[in-house]
Amino acid sequence: MNQAELFFGGSIKPAEWQSCVDQEVTPRFPDGFTAFDTQGQWRNRMGMISRETGHELLIIFGSAPDVQTKLKDIREAYNRRFVQESVLLEEIPVCAGF
Repeated sequence: MNQAELFFGGSIKPAEWQSCVDQEVTPRFPDGFTAFDTQGQWRNRMGMISRETGHELLIIFGSAPDVQTKLKDIREAYNRRFVQESVLLEEIPVCAGF
């Protein structure tokens, strides 16, 4: 199986985050995922360090031809919706079972 971790910044309100999850993530990964609140920092395009709260999604999935498109669509929707520069995506193969 595979594991994708997506890291979302922006210090958005809880209701806005939940709305985004409901509209963008759940329809693409209805079998489930795990969400975490985060605290971190990163250097933006202007070279400034930003510290902010954020969110992480952990998704475990098997091989499917459209998974990469789904992950890309989630990242792009979040960036547009909350005027963000990026959403970090990390993917690794894992040994998992349900």
